[in-house]
Amino acid sequence: LADAVDDGALRRSPAARVALPKDVAKPGLDREQPAWSEAEVARFVPAADSHRWAAGFRMCVLYGLRRSELLALRWNDIDFDNGTVRIDEGLIEVNGKPVWTGGKSVRSRRTIPIDTEMRRRFQSHRVAQLEAEAKALVWEAGNLVLTTQTGALVQARNFDRALERIVREAGVTRLTSHGLRHTAATHMVRHAHDLGELRAIADILGHSPEMLMRIYAHTVPESLRGKTIGVKGVGRRSMAF
Repeated sequence: LADAVDDGALRRSPAARVALPKDVAKPGLDREQPAWSEAEVARFVPAADSHRWAAGFRMCVLYGLRRSELLALRWNDIDFDNGTVRIDEGLIEVNGKPVWTGGKSVRSRRTIPIDTEMRRRFQSHRVAQLEAEAKALVWEAGNLVLTTQTGALVQARNFDRALERIVREAGVTRLTSHGLRHTAATHMVRHAHDLGELRAIADILGHSPEMLMRIYAHTVPESLRGKTIGVKGVGRRSMAF
């Protein structure tokens, strides 16, 4: 149910307010989930670059955006001068209809830094979108970063279908949109050099430091295991493609 909330399939978990039996320990959150290797990411990213939503796929697999966050992203959320992206909304489907949310949690409403290449990708995408709008007979205004060919919002199922096609073309292990986020998080944590970077990664993903350590404990570098990350940090190392 927690994964369904992450994927945008549910607005909230129906089990969130249900108490566990007194004689049953609460299960841990450090469960294994599939994630691509760096070699698979290196195959997926070029394959995705030919799609009109290439910038969006990059944000998911390299920066760990949730699908619901990506589909709700607007152009005024991107600060090209400072190289940041503001995440403060989500777009999910409920009974086949789009529903806007205020984000999964307080921590999920965040501003994350993007590198020069990601900034360039967004700029190229913006130019292509404006050209498509100029040629289209009908264009639905909304200022969304990811749109259909007529400017309408992208449905989650259509995003997933596009992802499946790219995955097949790239010849990599099948992953869901949540798997893209998990892949990004796994590699960011694996490459962390210090506690400050782990704290910054938690901020990028919209997790608490404690949640990050529980979910990704198996990928934390040996030198950092057993340490607390409840400290301020600003560093970040990402894969470059």
